[in-house]
Amino acid sequence: MKTIHKLIVCFLLFATYQTSQAQYGYGRYGRGYGANYPTTPNKSNELSEKEKEKRVEESVEKLKTSLELDDLQTFAVKNDLTAHAKNVEKVIKNESISNEDKSKEIQNLNDKLEKSILSYLNPKQKEKYNILKEELTSEKKSEKKKKKKED
Repeated sequence: MKTIHKLIVCFLLFATYQTSQAQYGYGRYGRGYGANYPTTPNKSNELSEKEKEKRVEESVEKLKTSLELDDLQTFAVKNDLTAHAKNVEKVIKNESISNEDKSKEIQNLNDKLEKSILSYLNPKQKEKYNILKEELTSEKKSEKKKKKKED
C-alpha cells in the first residue's frame, strides 16, 4: 500500500514539475512562457500572391472593357497596376513610418499611378476614365454612409 502511495506522489510531482517547466520554455518543443515564436504573417490581413494577381487582372479587365483599351495600352496599364500594388504593399509593411505618413505616401502613389494611366489614354478614353473614377468615388461614399448608419 505504501509503495502505491509513493508511486502516486512521485507521478504527481513529476507531472507538476513538467507542467511548470513547460511554462518557461523548457517543455515540449522548447516553447512556453517567454519563448520567441517565429513571426508568421497574419493570413487574414495579407493577400496571397495569387489573390493580388487576381485583383490586378480584374482591374485591368474592367479598365480594358470600360475604356476600350488596345493590347499595348492593356499591357502598360497592367504593368503599372502590378508595380503600384507592390509599392503600396511595401509602404503598408513599413513599420518605421506613422499611419498618417503611410496614408500620404499611398496617396502620392495613387496620384502617380493615375498620371501614368492617363498618359496612355487618348482624349475619348480620358473622358471615360474620369467618369468611371467619379462613379467609383460615389460608390465608396455611399458605402461609407451605409456603414455609419449601421454603427
